[in-house]
Parts: sequence; C-alpha cells; structure tokens
Amino acid sequence: MKKELNISYESAIERLEEIVDKLASGSVSLEESLKLYEEGTRLTAYCNEKIGIIMYSADVKRKINDYADMINEKLVDYLPEANDGQRDVVRAMKYSLTNGGKRLRPILVLEFCKACGGDSVNAVAFACAIEYIHTYSLIHDDLPCMDDDDMRRGNPSCHKMFGEATALLAGDALLTHAFDVACDANLAPEQINSALSLLSQNA
Repeated sequence: MKKELNISYESAIERLEEIVDKLASGSVSLEESLKLYEEGTRLTAYCNEKIGIIMYSADVKRKINDYADMINEKLVDYLPEANDGQRDVVRAMKYSLTNGGKRLRPILVLEFCKACGGDSVNAVAFACAIEYIHTYSLIHDDLPCMDDDDMRRGNPSCHKMFGEATALLAGDALLTHAFDVACDANLAPEQINSALSLLSQNA
C-alpha cells in the first residue's frame, strides 16, 4: 500500500536537496545511501504529482476564464435593440447581465456539449440563453413582492436602479429573449427543437 507523505511541496524540495548533497559528498555508507535513494525516489514522485495537480488546476482555471470572457461578450451581443421606447428595459437587462457572476451555468453547457462530442462554439447561444434565464430569476427574486433585496452582488438590485416596473419588464424580456436566442443556435433543427423543449420544461 502506498504511504501518503505528510509534507509540503516546499519541504519536500528542501529534503531532496539535502539528500543530493549527502549522496554527492561520498561520506555515507552503502546502507545509508540505499535508504536515501529510496527516500529521494518517493519525494521525487510526490513532487511530480504536486506539479501535475498545480498545472491541471491552472489549465482548468484558464479554460474557465476563456469561456467566461467569451460568454460575457456574447451576452451583450445577443441583447435586442431598444425599439419603441424600450431603451430603459434593455438598459436594465444589460445592467443585470453585466453585474458580476461566475457564469458557471453557461460554462457547464459548453463543457457538456464538448463532452458529448459536439463543438462548444455551436452551443454558445444555448449557454447564453441559460444565463438570461438565470438573470431573469435574480431580477424577479429581488423585487419588493418577492425577497425585497436592495443589493445584488454588491451593487444596487435592478429595481433600485431602474424602478420596480422596469425591473419586472427586464426580467420578463430576458426570459422571452432566451428562447429567441436559442432558436438561432448553429445546430440542426431537430437538435434545437429537442433542446428548446427541455429548456421550456425546466426553465
């Protein structure tokens, strides 16, 4: 059974340096040299494992940041144009969408698409639709008739910035617009229909 090393990465490196110095000095016995070699082998394997974890974590973090940057850009690009006096509603939609958030839901959409053999780029529209629906729920949750929250992610909630009526309309618009955006996904019609059906059942 492999024995876990209860030691930090930095301490392991320091101990490895001590072992190398001792072995290089030529002043240790054959028996002690073998023990030092075995200890050094274990420490080297431990350090390599730690480096692998660090590199994997950095790669995952970089991928998440890349996804989030792309999603943040598309969330704004997909917003509707402000027509017929609805400028404040669209401004409220954008305000709530760009008010922070880790974008975990749309990132999961892209990763699941990739895991199923698809091209994650083709799932961006659905990823944004999921985030639109999530944002709509936050706007409505904050309303005075619901949780009555004045702050959201350290900033004034939508109804505190734009008024209760505009916030209500902004939430409604995000929910409706989510399905409009999803309809334009770069997928086969039958895939879009199936995904829209699941989305409407669980939104």
